[in-house]
Amino acid sequence: MGKHQGAPLTPISNRRDRRRLTNHHCVPRSRNGPDTLINIRLKGVREHYAWHQLFRNSTPEEIIELIRKFGKDGLAGKNPKKNHYWRIIFGKKNTIEQWVEVVENYWTPPRVK
Repeated sequence: MGKHQGAPLTPISNRRDRRRLTNHHCVPRSRNGPDTLINIRLKGVREHYAWHQLFRNSTPEEIIELIRKFGKDGLAGKNPKKNHYWRIIFGKKNTIEQWVEVVENYWTPPRVK
């Protein structure tokens, strides 16, 4: 996984910051992801931070593979912080297919028709 480029992600310190939106590169720039609209999704700072705490700079395809292989227990385990970040990203969804659906629908570049 490459070095994060641009402003570093830091913990969210206040309520106003939680509502701010940031650009999330579905395929990270550090992994040669393009800086184009098709590769960028607007995400709340809180969700964006949680995503990178859990998955660092993995691609959506890599994350789906990890979820299918290890599930939540293998990725978040008993670590309270990771479980907190998991809940931020996946909410009350509790099956592998639901988690994959979240990644596909909200964190993957849209498919061009």
